[in-house]
Amino acid sequence: YLWCNSNDIQSSVMTALFSSGFNGGHGIFVNKENLWQSAIVFTVRRVIKPTWLNDRDQFLQPTEPLTDEFKTDCLIWMLFNGSNLTASANALEWNNQTWSIVNHFIPFTEAEVNAPARFESDFMVQYLANLPTLKNLSPVIPAKAGIQIDVGVDTVVDIGVEASSAKIKMDSRLRGNDGIASNDDIGYSGLSTEANAVLNAGRTLWQAYFAHTDVRNVRDEFKLNRPDVGWYQIRNALKARNASGDFAPVDFSAFESTYKILGDKLRPQVYTLGFLR
Repeated sequence: YLWCNSNDIQSSVMTALFSSGFNGGHGIFVNKENLWQSAIVFTVRRVIKPTWLNDRDQFLQPTEPLTDEFKTDCLIWMLFNGSNLTASANALEWNNQTWSIVNHFIPFTEAEVNAPARFESDFMVQYLANLPTLKNLSPVIPAKAGIQIDVGVDTVVDIGVEASSAKIKMDSRLRGNDGIASNDDIGYSGLSTEANAVLNAGRTLWQAYFAHTDVRNVRDEFKLNRPDVGWYQIRNALKARNASGDFAPVDFSAFESTYKILGDKLRPQVYTLGFLR
């Protein structure tokens, strides 16, 4: 559910992505058909900071064509924004019933982040693989001579001796990490350099989360009772570990740097494309 209250910049701080709707109104339910538009609305509203000079400016329909790169940059920026409050949880009680929330917004496979169990949804991985504006979107894997990589239950791709890189379509789940040197070597041929950098830095934080089990009070506070945790849960659990001093500290600086670069790239486009004038 995308909450976007009112149309001026002073109200843009009331823009957030939730796992489900709530009774505040001023929002839309997000689905696979409107996700790319929702990502643009979210990013355009959140990437521009309100000031005393611009706080009454109104958001408008764009006057220029939107490039594929702008669309996917917005999607990645939204997925890793602090107002992305998507999460997963089991055993939620409401209206005399017990409910579970599935997180559909994980941009990584289980193998990429060393998750201990399967994610219930691979929607975002599939979405990235099949986005119409990014046909043949694939992670670029550094190859070794003769390596075989399993990309499905019954499918094995032979990279071959002469290959310098392998493009493995993400509409099958990656089963192994053979040939993957580091997060810095993993990229998507259809994403910009800046978006890939954010994904790689984010992947490192997801891996850090799954490297340890949190103490009981942190698990209870952030409902960490499913493997398909959301970005809200990942970052807050890691910050709680850092504050406790009981774990090796997790450094957010690489992620924060790459995320700032992507935001700095998007910010002037809000004006050149006509969303603000």
